[in-house]
Amino acid sequence: MEQRSEEMARPQHVVPAPDGLARGAPVPWWVKLGVKLGLAAVGVHGGRARRLGLARPSFEAGDPAKLLNAPPAWLAEATRLMGRRPRTLLEVGPGRMVLRAPVLAGLGLEHVWFVDPSDAAPADPGAYLAVATLARSHGVPVPDLTGCADRTAILRRCQASLLLGGPRCWRPSRTGRSTWW
Repeated sequence: MEQRSEEMARPQHVVPAPDGLARGAPVPWWVKLGVKLGLAAVGVHGGRARRLGLARPSFEAGDPAKLLNAPPAWLAEATRLMGRRPRTLLEVGPGRMVLRAPVLAGLGLEHVWFVDPSDAAPADPGAYLAVATLARSHGVPVPDLTGCADRTAILRRCQASLLLGGPRCWRPSRTGRSTWW
């Protein structure tokens, strides 16, 4: 197995977020992520954060452009930066965008982890089936979701995991392994 130093694994340059994607305070993404994880740790996330004016969705989960166009763009940029196509994806705080699971599977990712402090993803399998139908109509070879009666079955078929609880998801289990690996 190839070993890489920490320095070699660091991004060689910073790519700014596209206009309209990053909203709110003009601070680095890692500051925003740290603040969000800190707020989630004290129970201020999701609906509670929105009621306090600390969070607001940046897009509508039903927007076909966000469901279908964003993932291939992410993979293309990651491929460019890494020099190879990514095999897995970690999405922190996806909210309702867990709906992308069929699309991400159809794009060839081996596994996708969605990590969120609370469950805002649709539970209705019909929402995922609609996304799969939309993706298929745009030429994305999504997995066959026939027979999937619930969200758990759909995510399993899409090689995706929804981990709830925010940073707690990454704590080692009694076996010494991370619970998400």
